[in-house]
Amino acid sequence: MIKKYLVPSVAIYKIITNLFRLILGIIIFSFKGDLSQLLSSLFSKELTEDANDFLFNFISVHLNIPSTKLVLLLAFILVLFSSLEIIFAVTLFFRQRIGAIGLFVISLLWIPFEILFISKFLIFHKITTLILDIIVLVILFKIIKQFQKQKVKKLK
Repeated sequence: MIKKYLVPSVAIYKIITNLFRLILGIIIFSFKGDLSQLLSSLFSKELTEDANDFLFNFISVHLNIPSTKLVLLLAFILVLFSSLEIIFAVTLFFRQRIGAIGLFVISLLWIPFEILFISKFLIFHKITTLILDIIVLVILFKIIKQFQKQKVKKLK
């Protein structure tokens, strides 16, 4: 049996992470997919005024920045999947079966894009997020099975 706190915890985790993903996707769209412009505007006053600004210039020049079309496509997918996951997480929070199923499907579809993000922008926290998302998928699968058991009990 799934613990009482597990369903709301998964829902809240998914809502919070997807709000950040949604904001990130909107920020990327606002810079029209130009990551070098985004980085320079984020760090322009912080690192360039520092005596060690050569470090920022070295990092920004040597970043593996993919094409603008790929960045915009990934930003669109980020906004779309994040919006859907927020909707399904809210319905899961209210213990609706469709929320668990929808969140499971969207999270499962999200895994290849997580891997693509890791391959294009290797960031340690993305690997951690991928591992957490796989754990959440297992928990969501157990929640769906519990909903099915409850449905069978109601029919008897």
